[in-house]
Amino acid sequence: MKLFYAIVFFLLIIAGCGAEAPPGDSEASDASGSAPPMEDHPDDDIRTLRLYIESHDVEYLYDRAPDNDKRVPAHAKLDDDDEVLALEGVRFRGNTTRLRQKKPFNIEFSKPQEFLDGSDRLNLNAMFTDPSMMREQLAFDMFEKVGVDAPDTEYYRLYINDRYEGLYTRVERIDENFLENRGMNPAGTLIRDRMRSHRYEVNSGVNSTFAYSLGNVGEKAEQLELIFDYRGSPNWLKYGDFHQWVADTPAGENFAQELSTHVDLENYMNFLAIHFIIGDTDSFGDDYWMYLDHQDPEGKWKFIPWDKDLTMGSVYRSRDFGGIANDFFYYENPVSTTWDNVLIEKTLATDALREQLEAHILTLMETELSPDFMAERIEAYEQLIDGEMETDFSSQAFQLHDQNHFGAVEDYDDRKKTVSEYFKLRKEYLTKQFDAPEDAAPSYHASASVESNEPIYLTDERGFVLAEIVPSQISGSPSIELEASAEPDVAGVKRKYTLTVEGGRIEADIGLYYRRDADNSGKGSWIGDSQDLDQLYSLKVFSEDSTLESTSNPYINKVTFTDVLEGTTEYTMEFGE
Repeated sequence: MKLFYAIVFFLLIIAGCGAEAPPGDSEASDASGSAPPMEDHPDDDIRTLRLYIESHDVEYLYDRAPDNDKRVPAHAKLDDDDEVLALEGVRFRGNTTRLRQKKPFNIEFSKPQEFLDGSDRLNLNAMFTDPSMMREQLAFDMFEKVGVDAPDTEYYRLYINDRYEGLYTRVERIDENFLENRGMNPAGTLIRDRMRSHRYEVNSGVNSTFAYSLGNVGEKAEQLELIFDYRGSPNWLKYGDFHQWVADTPAGENFAQELSTHVDLENYMNFLAIHFIIGDTDSFGDDYWMYLDHQDPEGKWKFIPWDKDLTMGSVYRSRDFGGIANDFFYYENPVSTTWDNVLIEKTLATDALREQLEAHILTLMETELSPDFMAERIEAYEQLIDGEMETDFSSQAFQLHDQNHFGAVEDYDDRKKTVSEYFKLRKEYLTKQFDAPEDAAPSYHASASVESNEPIYLTDERGFVLAEIVPSQISGSPSIELEASAEPDVAGVKRKYTLTVEGGRIEADIGLYYRRDADNSGKGSWIGDSQDLDQLYSLKVFSEDSTLESTSNPYINKVTFTDVLEGTTEYTMEFGE
């Protein structure tokens, strides 16, 4: 009898072990029954998340309607640890980004995780529409640098069933855990305006709740619960009071005086300043959260940024030009609001607040967000991403996704330059824009004195940068003048660049910029209708019928070369063979 019970006990142990084996491991095996080897990644600090999902669930996840948010079962492992992490399931996340070839993920764990600072959620952004693969991380760094609470970010390599599916950014979830980790009351009101997604449900013709009248709404709390995303139990009465003040108070002196009684003014001005520095015009509809500790009698509204991939020169263009996945480079976003956000409209229409904001933007770009700080952060991210992009992936990689980002991955070295180039040109644009008369038209004429070997940006009255001059040798006390005049017969950039140097001589690296944008952008193009990147790469600089050795980067609309400037020199940029 003892032998019988021993056998039964042994069989129960075996059965129990089999039941606890995580589902999906078998999906990672090849024909020989072993998992494919990990890719040969560089030795760095990037985490690796391994998801295991049954094949029929993978098929269901990728083939179903894209807006389906039902989770599919899975389990996970982190880095080289074999510990199985139980999950409630995984799903895609995002709005338009989930329609792209590389999918973003929302992963829910069965219990809070220490590596997520106590959260049970992991948001993985695909960065598919950001070929630099750093915009979101860099943007949130900038917010944190000036004291605006923003989500933490971290790079992850994602494997699904032991096959590499791309480099991702983990973006911390905005929730009670986010608040508690920053010393804020987790029971406070935390809301996100989603009028853009729900306006038809509430018969609204506007894209921001700040432009929506609550006067005739009976059950205001129910209506606001429909319009907003929120955590916990918001105090809708407090939001209603703020909303009504914004609606009732016209832009001007009273608005300026009373604003600080409703919002944390330092937080708000920093929040706006960073948005305008990074050129995020999409944010003011729904890409931010609002927080109020309504249990604190002295509490004021704060703003928390969200979703910062469409920034730093990356812009939306029509679907004919790729939507948000296009190769246009744009730094001339005006300091204005979008998406009917009346709060920001009135802020910018109040002279005292606008002047304060403009001065603050320029100060930040010289101090906390100085060129040295930005260069340091960009270089740190480049070092991580470069290693990943240089990896020679095996044939087992990218079974579900095509590649890490849209477009030509072989052009990564040129495409990543959009970020560093953006900040140089954005500073020039904003400096000129704040002083320009409202009716000033682009002149494509600029001048400057040359006093050192520091880069000189020849920028016209409206803030368009025509050239970058980096002197290597200066003789005398030269001044420089540039005019880019229309030259429709040029087979390339249809401009003639006339550089005149007086009072000396300059040997320099020269970068000439040109306009290239979608037909419907309103900015025009100096290259006709050419969007052929290979043709743009062939651009060469000509001067006095001779060809200068030059390098073209069509992702930043720039051709660089070296020359000696003395007197007047004319240049054109023409397509090669």
